[in-house]
Amino acid sequence: MLNTILWCFFIYAALGWCIEVIYAASQTGEFVNRGFLNGPYCPYSSTERMSKVDNQISSHAEQAMTLFKGGYNCAQAVVGAFCDETGIDFETAIKLSSSFGGGMGRLREVCGAVSGMFMVAGLMYGFTDPLNKKVRVEHYKLIQALAKQFKEENGSIICRELSGLSTDTNQLIPESRKGEYNKKRSCLEIVGQAAEMMDELIKNRAEELSN
Repeated sequence: MLNTILWCFFIYAALGWCIEVIYAASQTGEFVNRGFLNGPYCPYSSTERMSKVDNQISSHAEQAMTLFKGGYNCAQAVVGAFCDETGIDFETAIKLSSSFGGGMGRLREVCGAVSGMFMVAGLMYGFTDPLNKKVRVEHYKLIQALAKQFKEENGSIICRELSGLSTDTNQLIPESRKGEYNKKRSCLEIVGQAAEMMDELIKNRAEELSN
């Protein structure tokens, strides 16, 4: 972990120095060493960049919860929060995940936040070759690991077991998200948790690639 942080620090410092030198040269017409350490490093550029990366990661859970509070369903909230990572536009993300709210179309089956987490994982780490069984197996292992982690922390991945709300699938209009609703289930917190789990996965994958 420390090696990764140091490596990123020096990379961003060097890039920051290059940008500063080019800018200074364009303004003064001559070479100016913009780093305040010996050599081609501009530490404050590195610190600023790394801070932005950390803030971006920590904001996914907040963004997911904000989307949920804004009326999007649990799956939409998670998938919509990760458009910067998956590379798909927000409208497509929201449409793609719209059917999975309320445990899949309010059937109270697999939790929408869990389904949203799986969709993000698929968009980022999924397989495309139908004949590559090894990659398929590895991806399914990843999805099962996420499900196991979520279940260990919440007791289930099933909406009706997490919520304790009505299992009447004929009632298509969602309950109010106030009062007793939030006492019986913390869907808002579950949405944030699913986003945090994805952030943890993304961070771990990035560290594995850098080692």
